[in-house]
Amino acid sequence: MALLRLCQEAGLTLADIRRFRDERAVTPGSWHTLVEQKLADVERQITALEHARKLNSHAATLDRTRFGGHPASRNGSRPT
Repeated sequence: MALLRLCQEAGLTLADIRRFRDERAVTPGSWHTLVEQKLADVERQITALEHARKLNSHAATLDRTRFGGHPASRNGSRPT
């Protein structure tokens, strides 16, 4: 059970863990390949999240009027 939790904390899905178990039974060293694939996937996710953080950080600094909002909407009201 502890190994299952550790694998899940490392980002492995139940399908990944099952694949790991099945492939290890056939080829004992195959877990290296699976770990390298998961690491590459984690790196892609980190890159995507860093990009999203930069976009959101930049958007947070912009004036709302640059996105088509009316200046009066800043205080929660809109002109009628």
